[in-house]
Amino acid sequence: MNTWTMHVEKFGKIKSADIEVAPMTLFVGDNNSGKSYIMTLIYGLINVDFYYDQYQFPKQLKCYEICEKFVDKIYDNGNLTNGTFEYLEMTYEEVKAFEEVLNELLLLNRDKFIEELFNRRIDIGSLKLEFQKDNRYTLMYDISLASDQSERLSLLGLSEGKRSVMEYGCGVEKRGDRCEYTLLISYIIQYMIRGDFADSIYFPTARTGYVLTYKSLIGSAVKDKFNIGMSRKNLLTRPNSDFLAKLSALTRSGLTDDVWLEISGMGDAVSIIENNIIQGKVSVSDMPAQDILYQPQGTKTQLPMFVTSGVVTEMTLLLLFFRNETVQTVLIEEPEISLHPQLQCEMARVLVRLVNSDIPVFVTTHSDIILQHINNMIKLAAASSRKAIGEKLEYEECDWIDRGKVNVYQFDVDDSYTTTVKKLPCGDFGFEAMTFYDTLEELNRQIRIIEEE
Repeated sequence: MNTWTMHVEKFGKIKSADIEVAPMTLFVGDNNSGKSYIMTLIYGLINVDFYYDQYQFPKQLKCYEICEKFVDKIYDNGNLTNGTFEYLEMTYEEVKAFEEVLNELLLLNRDKFIEELFNRRIDIGSLKLEFQKDNRYTLMYDISLASDQSERLSLLGLSEGKRSVMEYGCGVEKRGDRCEYTLLISYIIQYMIRGDFADSIYFPTARTGYVLTYKSLIGSAVKDKFNIGMSRKNLLTRPNSDFLAKLSALTRSGLTDDVWLEISGMGDAVSIIENNIIQGKVSVSDMPAQDILYQPQGTKTQLPMFVTSGVVTEMTLLLLFFRNETVQTVLIEEPEISLHPQLQCEMARVLVRLVNSDIPVFVTTHSDIILQHINNMIKLAAASSRKAIGEKLEYEECDWIDRGKVNVYQFDVDDSYTTTVKKLPCGDFGFEAMTFYDTLEELNRQIRIIEEE
């Protein structure tokens, strides 16, 4: 998996943070410590379009010149006659050049990027990305003749061990001596950041509220009031407004449920949500009502959302997107909301199953149960007799997870209301988040004092 590390300094109350993205990235810690800020930054980076007419590029730097030469290499290696896609892998020097251009881009356009992402100005000292040394970036491309006989380049970005994740749909026509360098450089940078993180969906904490009021929020309200950059009346951050826009555009797949879930990779996760968490199914009624309905297992009754339990409303939006939309990356805030501890374990199973279906997951959580379940599944994956143990515990292979796929970051607020972010090591017992254990130990201390009296 092609990954990168995000370096942040002096961002809100966060002193500094170095976040290496992974197939499963968890943010744990105090309330109001900046976890959602960091996840919003990640969402912004994997969805940003550094179009050359909107962002200032560092064209005077040596790194930009190296990037231009890489674009030249694409054209020089292209073949107009064979009509097939060709492949070009970036060298380490080229990767570092694109990395430097990206970081200069972020420096030159930092305030613009942050304001469009959060819908308000937030101070940030620095924001940089670092691509791992062993990452391999390969571009698939073809060159054809446009109607005016100029060369036309179509690019496709390939991620390691996964289907292609990004296509520059219209292609780029060569003008003069060379094509539009900046447009292609911006595309390549986008591809390098997104990698395996394409088609992302951000599930905010207000899931139940959105379910109960979505008909009033979608449509013209989304377009007129919530779109980023369109109005000073915007009430939401970009992840929230994007989520509402996607919800308003959500359409049912034309495929059967079984075929769609197999293609999308969501089948293992959906089965846990429907069978173990909500014990039923969610559907959308036909036009013109378009009501979201819940059907409990063993009945033919379909209930409107406003008479269902919190666990149903919390899971509904996940099911609607997983069953009807192409989702290749999931970002979710506090998945434990409204869930009994037993169901929090089941929610952790959902997250693990997504990762094992090659769907990266980013999570903010206050649940020690979710973290402990993931720890258990890491230990199970490392056990020599994991299949036998899994059968005994009624877990399938898609339920356990390799420790190398998980990164956990703890957010601690000190007495000066500044947040320190640290990466937790994975020991013999998994990830030990002291933010949870300290609270439990304090409760035990109180019990001991009470019992001694």
